[in-house]
Amino acid sequence: MQTFTIQSSFKFDNDPAIVQSAIQKLLTTERQKPLAVPEEQVLDIIERYSARYQEQLAELVDVINEVAVHIPKRRKRKLHIGLFGYSRTMGKKHLPRAITFTASLYSLGVPPELLGLDALTEEDMAVIKEVYPSIDLDLKDAIRFVDMDSPYLPTAVKDRVVSWYGDVSQDTEHIVATKQICNAMMSHSNDDLSHLVLLAAQRRGFLG
Repeated sequence: MQTFTIQSSFKFDNDPAIVQSAIQKLLTTERQKPLAVPEEQVLDIIERYSARYQEQLAELVDVINEVAVHIPKRRKRKLHIGLFGYSRTMGKKHLPRAITFTASLYSLGVPPELLGLDALTEEDMAVIKEVYPSIDLDLKDAIRFVDMDSPYLPTAVKDRVVSWYGDVSQDTEHIVATKQICNAMMSHSNDDLSHLVLLAAQRRGFLG
């Protein structure tokens, strides 16, 4: 069996015709055979990637939480507890929920999809592409919104992005907004940055 979950932002923030066309494509696409996963290689990649991701995230926890206060609250929700809960901590520090977390990093010009990318070799990527064929397209979508001059972008990640995807066109208006947000963070400004956060989100087409 297979299931699809359509995010509310896709349903409500796009032209109805586009949404209907996408749903129709899902309904008419025939299911194919599952892709074989080289378990030992993939587990090794996950272990190395996860370690690097957490290292880089640990350096960003404080600024993520500082930006998080400027992220608009979209709706009230009950907290997940027990079986359906999940950890949102880095050591003794807490992280915001997923949408706010993602929006904070994008607002700093650091798409979270790129963290840890430098832990992967070309051989690793060849393995990943066997089980995740669209990874290059997905990473290029994220790279459109990276600010190469962001003081919060790990140098190793920047170097890897340039090395592997240097020809990706970027959204200059998004970068203008993230530069202002980064400057405010670096100068410890108390200004309300929510308008800049929303401006960047509008350019992306999603908050987080």
